[in-house]
Amino acid sequence: MAAGSHNVIDVSQIHGHLPDAGDEQWARGQLLITTQDAVSISLTNSAIQHVSVSEGMHPGDACSLLTLLSGVNDGEMEDEIAQALDYQPLALASVSIYVREVRQSKRLPTEKLVDGQRGTTETLLTETNPSYQKSMTTAITLAVEKAMATDRVINHLFTFLALCSPQPILQEVAVNYIMEMDKEFSDKEWIGSRINRSSLFLSKEEGDSVYIRVHGIVRYILDSLKTNYVKDLYIKAVVEAVASFAKFDELDTFINTT
Repeated sequence: MAAGSHNVIDVSQIHGHLPDAGDEQWARGQLLITTQDAVSISLTNSAIQHVSVSEGMHPGDACSLLTLLSGVNDGEMEDEIAQALDYQPLALASVSIYVREVRQSKRLPTEKLVDGQRGTTETLLTETNPSYQKSMTTAITLAVEKAMATDRVINHLFTFLALCSPQPILQEVAVNYIMEMDKEFSDKEWIGSRINRSSLFLSKEEGDSVYIRVHGIVRYILDSLKTNYVKDLYIKAVVEAVASFAKFDELDTFINTT
């Protein structure tokens, strides 16, 4: 038997409703929980399996989904759109439904994604499908704001990434920035584990180094939140970000303060 609990906001709040470890009820089936609260997920063991879907769909499957839902068959454009949306199924569905319903063009709306008009492509899905009462942008914005309000490590990291260019950032640089901004944090390994367990970041190992980045939708949200920064804190963040990069002369990543 399988049961599911979807879009759980705070995993810790459902622990009291679950049988204790070793209880015979666990032998009768499986429980599937979907959540963005990756930090609260218990570590993988014989009874718990954590599967991250942050990387999105397989590129080929993403393009097939675009064709199926939109009715438009343009291989080159599908690849471009799927990559721009980080292969995320809900974002792909939103764009596809927009194209199918509007029908003003047989081309997928790449320019709307590039020009920051993502919300336009999401509206129709939320209006026509009761399963999605909030757009992807709204849902991710709430997740980002909650993470920044409840986790100081994530708050500092988002501030840092908002100041940087979009390409992947060496995680060690980000960790150094966090330690400079908040002297209470001195354990690099612990900070790294907090970052790696968050579903809002993507990480990739290259040799002995780890690089982190965010999805395009998160980058879009960070750019909009950047206008709300307090001036003094913003200046301090820029100074510390530059100082963090200065420790790694070989890096060509730059600070984006515009």
